[in-house]
Amino acid sequence: MQATRPSARIAVVRRALLFIALVVGACGDDRAEEAPQAVSQAAVVGPKVALLSTRPGATETELRLQPIGASTPSAPVGHVPHVADGTVRGALLGDGVVVVADAERRRDPSFGAWLYRLRPGAPAAKLVSGVVHAARPWVTAEGTVLVERGEAGPETDGQLRTDSLTVDEIAPETGAARTVHAFSGYATHIAGVTGKEVLLYRVAWQHADLVAVRIDTGTLRPLLAEMPAFARDFSVDADGARVVFTNRDAQGWVVQAVPLAGGTASELVRVGGMWATPHAFPGGGVLLNDGRGATVVGGNSALSRPLGPGFDELRAATDEWAVLEHHVPSDFSTPFAVELKTGAVQPLAAPRGVRIDVAGVLP
Repeated sequence: MQATRPSARIAVVRRALLFIALVVGACGDDRAEEAPQAVSQAAVVGPKVALLSTRPGATETELRLQPIGASTPSAPVGHVPHVADGTVRGALLGDGVVVVADAERRRDPSFGAWLYRLRPGAPAAKLVSGVVHAARPWVTAEGTVLVERGEAGPETDGQLRTDSLTVDEIAPETGAARTVHAFSGYATHIAGVTGKEVLLYRVAWQHADLVAVRIDTGTLRPLLAEMPAFARDFSVDADGARVVFTNRDAQGWVVQAVPLAGGTASELVRVGGMWATPHAFPGGGVLLNDGRGATVVGGNSALSRPLGPGFDELRAATDEWAVLEHHVPSDFSTPFAVELKTGAVQPLAAPRGVRIDVAGVLP
């Protein structure tokens, strides 16, 4: 049997494990339930949110610019093509988005995604191919785009494949690509972007680390020279000058933090599984999940289980708003917004029966 790249195989395993985790987390906790925060009855209309919506089996994804608090879904302003049921991830860029979408039907989908730029009212423009399956594009302060790309290495029976991986900076106007960092291994995952650096989680044979790389020069500095290779769900806490994530050690799953200046990993909290999905929350604290809905710990926010049982993922934030996706087992995700000043939960209308990806909040 041929070996396949871990990113594709691990993605399948993680999806299966996450489904089990969702069911256990949502249904198997015998602790006292907390009442979810009520959705605001008088919806306050806020800024527009870039939403990508994909119907099951579809070969294109729709872009909507959806006002927070509006009662009905807005009309699509653009479409991105992809293979049927392809994975789509986006990020806000100007008045539109950049999108990584599965564009090539392959036996091994590891590098079958393309990067597109999509502006309202214009056709999707392909920028580059060879992008990592299910990766998310990152937009820098200078307006360029960072993506994970690669080429498959040789197959070796009984061993995991070592691929040639890069993190590339893409000019969104032309598609010109420049390699910021190259690595040979199983994965080079963008953990975040802060200032002029991109944070990378790198995994190779018997090795994993967390490094910061200057986007303009490629200069590398270590944040964690060695770490267990189970890390996931990285989130940069700019105010706290740290990056938080979930990892596994000899005692089980744990949420950890590492200073952006580098150092050792500190334990924030022990969690029941990899579904904790930590996110640095605006104004301080870390959003954590246990299957009963998310709560913010260690900060001033009173947000607690806003939509009840399930898992809440922070996807975008401004000084006034946080936009999240609420996930429950065997159902489509529900996007919603939180007004940070009041804590009021506001609806985010989206079509029913579609997969949703929040790409960002328009200024």
